[in-house]
Amino acid sequence: MIVFTLLVCAVILLCFAYINGKYNERYWKKRNVAFYSKHKVTGVFWDFLFNKKSVFLNLGEIYKDFRNEPAVGIGTLLTPTLYVTNPTNIQHVLATDFNSFNHRGVDINQGDQLADNILFMNGNRWKLMRQNMTPLFTSTKLKSMYYIIDKSATDLVEHLKANKELLKGNAFDTLSSFCSAAIGAAVFGVSTGSIFESPFLDMARNASLTRLKDTLKMTVGSLSNRLFSVLGLKLFKDHEDFFIGAIKQIIRLREQEKTKRHDFADICVELQKAGNLVDKDTGLEIEPTDEILAAQAFFFFIAGVEPTAQVLFGTLLELGRHPEHLQKLQNEIDETFKAHNNKINFDVIGGMKYLDMVVSEAMRMHPPIGFLTRQCVKDTVLPVGNIKVDKGTKIMTPILEVHYDERYYSEPKKFMPERFAPENKHKLVDAAYMPFGKGNRICVGTRYATLQTKAGLVHLLRNFSVNTIIKGDGPKYILHPMQVRLENIDVEFIPRSREQEKTKRHDFADICVELQKAGNLVDKDTGLEIEPTDEILAAQAFFFFIAGVEPTAQVLFGTLLELGRHPEHLQKVQNEIDETFKEHNNKINFDVIWSMKYLDMVVSEAMRMHPPIGFLTRQCVKDTVLPVGNIKVEKGTKMITPVLEVHYDERYYSEPKKFMPERFAPENKHKLVDAAYMPFGKGNRICVGMRYATLQTKAGLVHLLRNFSVNTIIKGDGPKYVLHPLQVRLKNIDVEFIPRSVPT
Repeated sequence: MIVFTLLVCAVILLCFAYINGKYNERYWKKRNVAFYSKHKVTGVFWDFLFNKKSVFLNLGEIYKDFRNEPAVGIGTLLTPTLYVTNPTNIQHVLATDFNSFNHRGVDINQGDQLADNILFMNGNRWKLMRQNMTPLFTSTKLKSMYYIIDKSATDLVEHLKANKELLKGNAFDTLSSFCSAAIGAAVFGVSTGSIFESPFLDMARNASLTRLKDTLKMTVGSLSNRLFSVLGLKLFKDHEDFFIGAIKQIIRLREQEKTKRHDFADICVELQKAGNLVDKDTGLEIEPTDEILAAQAFFFFIAGVEPTAQVLFGTLLELGRHPEHLQKLQNEIDETFKAHNNKINFDVIGGMKYLDMVVSEAMRMHPPIGFLTRQCVKDTVLPVGNIKVDKGTKIMTPILEVHYDERYYSEPKKFMPERFAPENKHKLVDAAYMPFGKGNRICVGTRYATLQTKAGLVHLLRNFSVNTIIKGDGPKYILHPMQVRLENIDVEFIPRSREQEKTKRHDFADICVELQKAGNLVDKDTGLEIEPTDEILAAQAFFFFIAGVEPTAQVLFGTLLELGRHPEHLQKVQNEIDETFKEHNNKINFDVIWSMKYLDMVVSEAMRMHPPIGFLTRQCVKDTVLPVGNIKVEKGTKMITPVLEVHYDERYYSEPKKFMPERFAPENKHKLVDAAYMPFGKGNRICVGMRYATLQTKAGLVHLLRNFSVNTIIKGDGPKYVLHPLQVRLKNIDVEFIPRSVPT
């Protein structure tokens, strides 16, 4: 009985397939449209499902076989599907007759909360939501957001430097992690730490991963909306609890803050404050609930991470294959850093012409997706071929094949950034370039993705060269319903030496290069020479760490613990900081820091009470006599001089155990005994980096106390110090940071 039932079902399915296939063929022949008869029912999806061949490759074969046809009918389940290949017809579908083709081609099912976003929305709901999302990507908004993008790019460079194994390959995964973290920062807000340490990074990675079941769901949706609906498939159900919960948390937190971060969370708060979204033409309303806003945020991940990573990867692999273009772009990057004093912003990135040409050409050769889909929402006619298109017809338009068509691009397989030079752009066919889509439904985040790509490239190529590794013969692509991603090509990063750069960074490495170029160091008095080898310069760099890290941290810690114990001084220095930010339009530089008088008084007094070391050591190199006491000191004698005890001697400081920044007020400094203040030493061998350490301390305090108050926690009675031969560091006192509302 079971066998008979299975046979009956098989016969029914075969009959259905035969009838469906014949219907598809007759449907298009009746309209004088060529028909792809290889798979009359499943069309391009048969080879994708059973022969592991990406959909865009199957469409590519149709494009070549029907090269001169304006459109080609394709078999699908129950729904007529048309592959539109003529550029005029493509333009008609995507832009000119947008009102007839504004549907994305997939209808999501009720309750698929994260799929209710502008990627999958249709009709007036899509129009209304897009209108309210578009302000996130204006030039003004992108300028405000650029600090997030720039920090993400610099964090990527540091991440590569800290994890050298990433330099040797798996570049796409590294770039994908960067895009996940960067978009996470744009959605959830950027912190002071690396974006690669964000608690949202794993979630962002998971959101952008394509799993087999996701691929199958999308395939069913592409084959038949009816079947997709009957099966009740939900695309992103697995991500709902975590993602919606995260958005709820960040919106509630942001509602309590009083400062603008210019990110997606800000947009969410503004939308909810404004009430329902209203379409003035139709009266349609959408309530901006946490859930629907979470869906829009989720869209940024699924539509932003892998496509942006793909553009970055495609650009780098072409530059790695063409060192002449890599060198030319690196020259532009180095010159740009030099011209703008190492400060890159939105306008600077936008002004880099060769960078734009390189990225544009890379997007032509390596678009993120291979084709676009639409659905006809009302009967219409395509102009070339006079093709009647009925409501409900699925439309597919090529991207990759058009980008490689020699009718629109000479030598299309050749990487030629000059195609997109300002003087050549007007020669291109507009409808033949669409890496992020075309028309009203072009990706709303195109400008953000391009900006993130360019910022990533600028910082990467400032620090690394690239080499392309090709495995095997010919391009091989990952199996994916839409994406175009090579799987047999990789990119390795090669650190650039400072000598290769043509711009100053004003750091220790610059000093090293200058010293080595100048030749041996020569003492004019004695004739002594020192060759500035890499090793001896490395020793000086090492000095900055051993003499700079803990001492500077100790000064910072000492200052904060005293401010935590004395809220009146904390309030006073925070007032000075807030007023300084306001006066200088939130821009703090060297001169501004150095002019902050009360900050200087506080740091000076903290260094008196908490010097980094407790004493100094010297050795006598020739016989001499100390003046007070007429003490004879012979060559070779070790000398120890106190620091901490002198700083707490009431003969030099009244009430020495009391924190009194006023001691170091300009009008009081002259009263102090010079030899009784030496937190960084004294005389010719005073710490050479003292001013740097002080500046770093002050900059750290300014930004910390701008955002946090502090409270000092004392454990036990009396001070207890860590056991150390030189350092003075308390171990039974700690400091906690309390977030404060930043004044606007």
